[in-house]
This record gives sequence, structure tokens and C-alpha cells, in this order.
Amino acid sequence: QVNWQKIRNRYFFGRMEVAREDLGDKEYLLNWSVLTIIIIAILLIYPSYQNNNRERINQVVPLYATEFIHSTGLNGRMFNTYGFGGYLIEQLYPDQLVFIDGRADVYGDKFLSEYLKIVEGKPGWEATFDAYQIDYVVCTRSDALRQLLMQRGDFVLVYDDDVNSVLVKDIPRYAQIIQKHRIELPTKM
Repeated sequence: QVNWQKIRNRYFFGRMEVAREDLGDKEYLLNWSVLTIIIIAILLIYPSYQNNNRERINQVVPLYATEFIHSTGLNGRMFNTYGFGGYLIEQLYPDQLVFIDGRADVYGDKFLSEYLKIVEGKPGWEATFDAYQIDYVVCTRSDALRQLLMQRGDFVLVYDDDVNSVLVKDIPRYAQIIQKHRIELPTKM
């Protein structure tokens, strides 16, 4: 009885061995060429990936706004958006304290009510905000407080990206930052 499967396998694999040729130095050259191409591709793609990753991070936390705060040496009494607190503590503490962070139970109901009144621009927000003697604000572009402070005129927009903003109180302490970084938004007609 003939086992055709064994004959077929011997024929097939035998042909592969015959067709196989020792590449010698060519094999090393080929391997190094492939490795070089992969390394070059990674070096070309990685910066783009990193930049894209930073953009995604900035959608969640004020990455670029925090870099602005560091680069300008901005400090004082900060008001910040609730969701930014933990990140700002990580990046700025101990040099800078935050207004609020994600530990709602630590702050209590009265303080949280005041925070919401301010950030949402509810009636009485100005008196509550002014009582805290805030020097600068780190918020999202969509926060009502951002628009209200810019309309009020005593805070100046000094940093603005697609998601976040930094406003400083228009006082002599921040004159250099305002002079160098003031952002004038076009007025609507």
C-alpha cells in the first residue's frame, strides 16, 4: 500500500530544500536593510504620534494651559474648572494651590454650591467670585465664567487654545504677562 501523503510531502518539502539557497552575506545585508527601514519609519512617524497624543490629552486636561502657566511664572489665587484640579495639583503643587479638585466630599456642600454659582454664572456669582480674591482663572472655553469675566473687563485673556483658556486679573502684578500675551477676540457685529 502506497502512502501518497508521505510521497507528496517529501516531494513538496524536498523541492523547497533544493530551491533554498544560502544567501550568505546577502542575508545580513537584507536584515540590516529591513531594520534600517523600520527604524527610519518609526523616527518619522513617532513625532506625529506624540503630537497627536498631546492633542488628545489637552482635550481632557489643560496640558497646554499648564505649560503656559509654567513658562510665564504665573502664580496667585487660582480659580479652576472642577475637573482640572487633580491634574493642576500634580503639575503645579506646591508652588501653586488649586481652587477645587475632584474630592467633593472634602469641600462640603456650601463650597460646591458657591463654585457652581461662579462657574455657571448664576445670580450672585460676581460677589461670590470677588470674595475669593481670584488672581487668575484656568477654565474651558465653554465655561460661562470665561465669557462673563471677559465682558466684565477686569480679567484679560492671555492664553486660549481649542479647548482651554487662562485669564488674569488686570492688575500691575500681571502687567508684563498681559502686555506680552493679551489675546483680543474679534467683536461680533
